[in-house]
Amino acid sequence: MDEAVFRFPGLAADRVLTIAEIGTAHSGDPGKARALVEAASRAGADVVKFQHVYADEIIHPRTGLVPLPGGPVPLYDRFRALETGPAFLAACKAAAEEAGLAFLCTPFGLRSARELRELGVRAMKVASPELNHAPLLAELASYGLPIVVSSGVSTLGDVERALAALVGCPAALLHCVTAYPAPPGDYNLALLAPLAVLLGVPVGV
Repeated sequence: MDEAVFRFPGLAADRVLTIAEIGTAHSGDPGKARALVEAASRAGADVVKFQHVYADEIIHPRTGLVPLPGGPVPLYDRFRALETGPAFLAACKAAAEEAGLAFLCTPFGLRSARELRELGVRAMKVASPELNHAPLLAELASYGLPIVVSSGVSTLGDVERALAALVGCPAALLHCVTAYPAPPGDYNLALLAPLAVLLGVPVGV
């Protein structure tokens, strides 16, 4: 793909963009979500990224337990607690646009992708565990929207196949380390330029 093809809607294509990761840190609280958007704006971000979570799209109900300070909790229940629904995300999108920021969101399956499409979301992100989710990639490819793809837990082959599946969509890659927060020494920023040349898409971190 030609790097010039990728352009985040509403933002200049000739500069580095800063994406503020909000994800699900709002805990489903509209006021907290708006406060996080406003903080991102004050910090100079260009884009705010959210996640559209449905537990059934991500994990099996009998996956097992996750150890937490208050004791072990079923992992499925943790994802269920992150569900908000399209109305909540519509409000987040409105708050972002009011603050002059672009809105980016990650779907994890067909339902969340279609709901984001219905909300008029102008760009989407694919998390690294979903790079082999062929039905999701086919759905996103049918939209033709700009797509940001994460490397994370994926192999180079996973990334290449995902970009091939998203043919027709302007794409960019984020070189991500799946550790939160990631130790600075693990980022290996020397990979950015070779990845951009190899994959033919803009690459960020």
